[in-house]
Amino acid sequence: MVTHASVHRSAFATSVPGPGQVSTRLRTVLNSVLITAGLVLLIVFPADLFNATLDENYDEVRSWFGLGPRSPKTIRPLQQALALTGFIAFGGVLYGFLSPDFGPNQSSLALALGLSVALALITIVFRLPFLLHSKQHHGEWARLKVLPGTALMAVACVALSRLLNFQPGYLYGLIAGLEFRREADDTTGRLTSLAALTILIIGLATWAARAPIAAAAAREGAGFWVVAIDACLAAIFVAGLTTLVFSLIPLRFLEGTKVTKWSRAAWVGLFASGLFACVHILLQPSSGYVGHTQSNQKWVVIALFVGFGLFSIAFWAYFRFRPARTPTEHAALR
Repeated sequence: MVTHASVHRSAFATSVPGPGQVSTRLRTVLNSVLITAGLVLLIVFPADLFNATLDENYDEVRSWFGLGPRSPKTIRPLQQALALTGFIAFGGVLYGFLSPDFGPNQSSLALALGLSVALALITIVFRLPFLLHSKQHHGEWARLKVLPGTALMAVACVALSRLLNFQPGYLYGLIAGLEFRREADDTTGRLTSLAALTILIIGLATWAARAPIAAAAAREGAGFWVVAIDACLAAIFVAGLTTLVFSLIPLRFLEGTKVTKWSRAAWVGLFASGLFACVHILLQPSSGYVGHTQSNQKWVVIALFVGFGLFSIAFWAYFRFRPARTPTEHAALR
């Protein structure tokens, strides 16, 4: 029986499975393990190839987009705080459109509020080891700074999710970086690994603890705040996993490069764990949230990684086999 309610759970919240809805059959688990192992192999080599090629030809690639040297700008702390608050609110509304039923009503307001709180928590928790390290070793807090470029990532995640009919879709949570003193590669790698492990633990703990809240939110007459908390807990879990997987891809400017420089074994363990959770809980047709849509969604994800591998090889081949540049052409790029 379908009843009308002024406030109800969104499609985003209802499509995130609880612990009791995830398959524990050996065949399903092994299937997820094989898919995860394959994705790790599909990512490591192409990413390393892409990074090496980009590092070698970075100035030329920047010139393709008309980009010159960037001048650092000083932003006041109050401006940074206002920008971060506004960006978090923007992210909550934008990611609300991942849910097909998002619109001008109280249910959507509860979803946007829950998503905004989740994004703020994920952003702060992921940066917490760096903040504490800066305070302990340098006597000052590192400053959070808004990364406007992540808005493009957010829009791409929403657009890709709607195009591929993912429900609820990709929820990528990092929207801020840090300004702190330069540290050695082993220090940044260790801190990034700790942050990733913390995100993974919090995400899985939130997923397990959400069950009673989800049950209360599903009851007739559930209040606004119960629905908002349910959406928030679901978003912390989804954003935690997707942030972990996206951030640890070993590409230039992503966190994965810091971890691989410090310990490739640590990177494999963290990335494989996060990717397995995504595959088995969120992408398995028999139990995950794409089980509400099409049965071949995991193959779409695999196709995306294969496409990235082919792009990386083509990117490398362009610089490897093109005619050698003259000294005049090299000087023009400087």
